Amino acid sequence: MVVVQFAISTILIFSAVIIYRQISFISEKDLGYQTEDILYLPIEDKIGTNYESFRNELLASPYIEDAGRCSQLPCRISWIMRGIELEGQDEGVAFGVASVDYGFFSTIKLPLLEGRAFSKNSEKDSASVIFNEESIKMIGKENLVGQNLSFYDDEPPVKVIGRVPSFHSQPLSNEMEPLVFLIWEDSYNYVVVRAAPGMAMEAKEHIETLWQQYAPGFPFYCNYLENFVDRLYRDEEKVSKLAGILTILALFISGLGLIGLTAFIIEQKYKEIGLRKIFGSSIYQLQYLLSLKYIRWIIVATIIATPIAWYWMDNWLNNFAYRINIRFLDFLLTSVITIIVALLITYLQVLRASLMKPVDVLKYE
Repeated sequence: MVVVQFAISTILIFSAVIIYRQISFISEKDLGYQTEDILYLPIEDKIGTNYESFRNELLASPYIEDAGRCSQLPCRISWIMRGIELEGQDEGVAFGVASVDYGFFSTIKLPLLEGRAFSKNSEKDSASVIFNEESIKMIGKENLVGQNLSFYDDEPPVKVIGRVPSFHSQPLSNEMEPLVFLIWEDSYNYVVVRAAPGMAMEAKEHIETLWQQYAPGFPFYCNYLENFVDRLYRDEEKVSKLAGILTILALFISGLGLIGLTAFIIEQKYKEIGLRKIFGSSIYQLQYLLSLKYIRWIIVATIIATPIAWYWMDNWLNNFAYRINIRFLDFLLTSVITIIVALLITYLQVLRASLMKPVDVLKYE
């Protein structure tokens, strides 16, 4: 029974370790663009109709460095253009698509690898597009920037004016997607703002002041892009917390079982413990004597639990396109935690028994 309890504990401890490492990996991974000090707000009322004036007043603040508009936030581009016909492709392909303006790429510090960004004069680039590298790979043409490209036979071609790096436009459970950026004036939903380093709070206060002028009839909303990214992984964080709670619960139940079993064995060995104390055995020697059996059980539990835990967590990690690798160190850490808990329980039980006077122990026997 103790072996089963510790096998379950080992599986849960190992799961908690892997989930924690994966969540840490996600939170620390470079998304390909800046999220720190980036704020976003919805386009409401005169913010949309008088955007250039609103932007100029934003940039007049020493707390704000840049601003741009987009149809979707860079971490959640979900619009899809399907059925695009490309030369050499038997079936239509699909691209993620976002409408952005001339200030978007510079605001999130997404560099241009080739070509140029959109012009401030949107009419000039109304028939222009910018691709990311994944799109260029999918199209399969070299030196695409500067060329005209037809998406559909019945529509006029568009001009490719730039190329940007691929970045994570979806949660890390997905691969980087091919993206096309263009200008649709009526489709902008957000203004993204880059605050000066460490000045996001002051920038937000300035934005709120301008909001009262440009959208007085709407409740103020402005948030940090980092918060939006964090929300994308809220389910994973809940799983991490649940795994931690279940691990503590499993260790508690296993500990109770081990306490009861240890107390029973020590009670059977009161005479032996008393005699060994008379002949000078220390607490550590007594603990070593009584712990050997438990250590063997824990080793057996680890051998049973290891393939189950690995299979379970490897399947969970396969839900992510970008994931950590399971290491031998993870199994070693799990085993060390389990053994430390068992040794601590055994030590406390042996300590309690060793505090009894040998004479009383022998008289009891």
